[in-house]
Amino acid sequence: MSSKLVRKLTVVGGGNAAHILGGLASSRGFPTTVLTCHNDEASRWKPNVRITGVLGESTGQVTTTNNVRSAVEGSDFVVLVVPATFHEQYLNQIVPHLEDGCSLGALPGEGGFEMAVEDALRNCSAKDPNKVRPRINVFAGETLPWACRIEEYGVSACILGVKKDIDVAVSPATSTDEVLTKLDSLIGPVPALHSASNFLAVTLMNINATWHPTITYGQYRDWDLHTPFRKAPLFYEGVDDWTAKKLQDVSDELQQVRATLCKAYPYIDLSIVRPVVST
Repeated sequence: MSSKLVRKLTVVGGGNAAHILGGLASSRGFPTTVLTCHNDEASRWKPNVRITGVLGESTGQVTTTNNVRSAVEGSDFVVLVVPATFHEQYLNQIVPHLEDGCSLGALPGEGGFEMAVEDALRNCSAKDPNKVRPRINVFAGETLPWACRIEEYGVSACILGVKKDIDVAVSPATSTDEVLTKLDSLIGPVPALHSASNFLAVTLMNINATWHPTITYGQYRDWDLHTPFRKAPLFYEGVDDWTAKKLQDVSDELQQVRATLCKAYPYIDLSIVRPVVST
């Protein structure tokens, strides 16, 4: 794989997905820097990251740092793979170092990621009115490409499963092909990447927002908060009929939101917002 598509990838985060994205992209020949500012995580990474699991085994070589400037300068592709609660913190530090033409995105990027980027750009301009605002591409995926787990921190991680498809919103829309081509080259042929018409559709279609809280509540709805479990509950395998009904209820409510929005704003394309049974 030629590294000409992406000159330098910056992966923001130090968790499961950061290990996979950093390891996979670098094993495919793309210069990769991992930025993590959480505690001492950066110092715990080794230069070589091994990826195992359903896609086979590969080893990538990454540079890891907690220095935002050195991580971002010269990068033309920056991906946040951290919880949304950390987006604002990282974006305000990253934006001042972005260059024209850089693509900045999040996996997953639901919940107004594009607005958080705009806010960070405005904050940067307010602090330094003389600084020229960079012309960048912004993208957000509806979910992570993989189900994955760290095996040994900073050393190895395992891909347990791969999503079949991911919808990705890009702004400006004219950069969609460029961004999806580069992202596809970084993560490989699976999952398949599809263009989402807008960021709202990505937020509404984020399937984890339907599955995770509903299943978690179903698992623990009758727990007294004190009695130990005889064995660790299984997540998806532990879904009972009551929880399945609640999943359908949440999905139905989401479809009502979609229908209401489309009626009020007929020009909005929310076609990717599908019922839970079709995902």
